Amino acid sequence: SFLTEDTTLNVMQTVNGKMLMPLSDGGFQYLLAGARASVGVKAGRYMFEVMIAEAKTMTEPQGRTPAPRPRQLVRLGLSTADSGLLLGTDCEEHLSFDSNGVFHHGKKREQVS
Repeated sequence: SFLTEDTTLNVMQTVNGKMLMPLSDGGFQYLLAGARASVGVKAGRYMFEVMIAEAKTMTEPQGRTPAPRPRQLVRLGLSTADSGLLLGTDCEEHLSFDSNGVFHHGKKREQVS
């Protein structure tokens, strides 16, 4: 499960807290969304599964110059309880993999697939 205080402001829980959904209207599609699970890893082996349930095509009214297209990205990882909610920043307190096949740890970024 996820605690509200361990999510960014643009994350919404659905399906009785079993699914997370980022807000994507009115400019929210340009913000990163983050959440931390409420269960910690102490020892042994753990497994969790992530599924992208919906991929949206974001559109905005066209003005004189086209707006940048937001990327759809999933990043999974492990972090300490004191680290920030957004993985992939220049922080040594977490490590992550993203849907583009990149491993992140501190300032290190390595293409692994």
